[in-house]
Amino acid sequence: MSKRKPALTADERSFNRKIRWSRRAIYIERLWPRLWALISVAGLFVLASFFGLWPMLDELTHIGVLTAFAVAGASALLFALLTKWPSRDEAVHRLEQLAGVRHRPASTYSDTLSSAPPDGTTAAIWNAHRERLKQDLNKLQVTPPVPRTDKYDKFALRVVFTVVLIAGFVFVGDAAKDRLWAAFHAGTIDQIRGLRLDAWVTPPPYTRRPPILVADGAIAAQSLEAKPADPVEVPENSAIVVRMGGKPEVALALEYLDSQGNPMGEPVGEEDEAGQATVNQVKGVIGLGVSGVRVTANGAPLASWSFSVIADQAPTVKFTKEIEKSRRGSMKLFYAIKDDYGIATAEAKIERLPLEPGDPKTSWARREELKGPRPPLTRPPRISLRVPPPNAKKPETWSFHDIGSHPWAGMPVRLTLVVRDHAGHTGRSKSLDMVLPERAFFNPLARAVLEQRRRLVFDPRYRDLVIQALDALTLEPDGFINDKAVYLGLRSVRHRLRNDRSRRTINSAIDQMWHLALRIENGGGLSEAERRLREIQERLSKAIERGASQKEIAELMRQLRQALAQFLN
Repeated sequence: MSKRKPALTADERSFNRKIRWSRRAIYIERLWPRLWALISVAGLFVLASFFGLWPMLDELTHIGVLTAFAVAGASALLFALLTKWPSRDEAVHRLEQLAGVRHRPASTYSDTLSSAPPDGTTAAIWNAHRERLKQDLNKLQVTPPVPRTDKYDKFALRVVFTVVLIAGFVFVGDAAKDRLWAAFHAGTIDQIRGLRLDAWVTPPPYTRRPPILVADGAIAAQSLEAKPADPVEVPENSAIVVRMGGKPEVALALEYLDSQGNPMGEPVGEEDEAGQATVNQVKGVIGLGVSGVRVTANGAPLASWSFSVIADQAPTVKFTKEIEKSRRGSMKLFYAIKDDYGIATAEAKIERLPLEPGDPKTSWARREELKGPRPPLTRPPRISLRVPPPNAKKPETWSFHDIGSHPWAGMPVRLTLVVRDHAGHTGRSKSLDMVLPERAFFNPLARAVLEQRRRLVFDPRYRDLVIQALDALTLEPDGFINDKAVYLGLRSVRHRLRNDRSRRTINSAIDQMWHLALRIENGGGLSEAERRLREIQERLSKAIERGASQKEIAELMRQLRQALAQFLN
């Protein structure tokens, strides 16, 4: 039967526990300097990745450098694992050395008597000696490990290395993961992982929306298998720009994706002046039907984004009140315009309607229909509508137009309001059949001149009849043509129509006959004063619409007061 070991006392168990902790402290003191070799290799690897080493290497060099880092790391790890575990004597020595207790109580406590079992006196002395040692053993305390790495790094390079590593993390920011991941991939796409990729969407200027940043340099190598983010809402025809730094031999291209993630058409690339693909930037336009955009490098997917395209709605326009007409040949239009981003142009389209055929019973009293080629008709009046500002609270507005001098005044026409937004969409109102307002004349001679002018406007083939009528009006001018300028003007129109059949001459004669009728009706220079007053009113209205400066508006107001005073005089 084997002898059982005597049970340990509480003091002995406490002493053994201190020895175990002391051995662990010694192991840590030996292990920590060796771990710095592994930490240094890992830190150099991280710094190389942060500074973009991997994208600058070709495939073979990439693999070689990565292998060197792996061998160095494995060697440093093996060097740390081979750290020797301290012995009991080393642990006891550390306890005595760091505790500051004299006479090495821990080592002495392990001593034994060399002779046979002691007699009574020797045993009493030996036991008294051990009791004193136990008291000293209770004073022993295990101190924390003190690796003393400074013995191997006298210049404190580890501190500088740590500061540089922290600064690298701060500088790289969110791209740290991508740049570290680039080390484990060799090839064209894998080399550019970790480079800066910027992408933004610029809505059309007329939407007055700010640009939207979709990549700020931190997702140059985002995983295409990752769960896509929520779609970004962008207006129709927004421009997308993708720009990547470094690696000029990598060509970027954009692929438009449908709702199923399938490509729509051929990839879009940017071309420079030489006609070759620009490698660091690519642009595109996000239209309707596009649900995503994917950027590729040399044909391989690099990043993608989802979009929700907001369609540009067509504008609408409608009449809100009846058209107001004046006896001076002007009209006031009341209408309402709506659009999601504002109107680019607004105008009133006018089409001339055919005259009624008349009663067949009285056809014998009318002249025969004119024959021969008909010269081109006079162009319809151009009416530009006033556009309310995009941020107007009410869409209703009005526009004033003086068309009494136009050749079509007094004729039946069809009027349609047409508006166009900045995206090219068009909106139309319901057509309205009406008679264009004309200025009322009371002087018989002025009305006779206007009658011949209207005949010439309606069909230029009436030119010979108009010449005959002008001859009759100027045959005996005494008594009813008191203004020599009127007489000479009528004779001038007559000779121009006879000697020149061109369209330019006919249009000039139509304008001259209008001014002569105004001079006859007003008896002098009132028409010029009225024309100047209307002109300045129109200029002032346009200046207020476009937000002109106070100086310009003040100058127009001064001119308007002068023109009004001249008109009243």
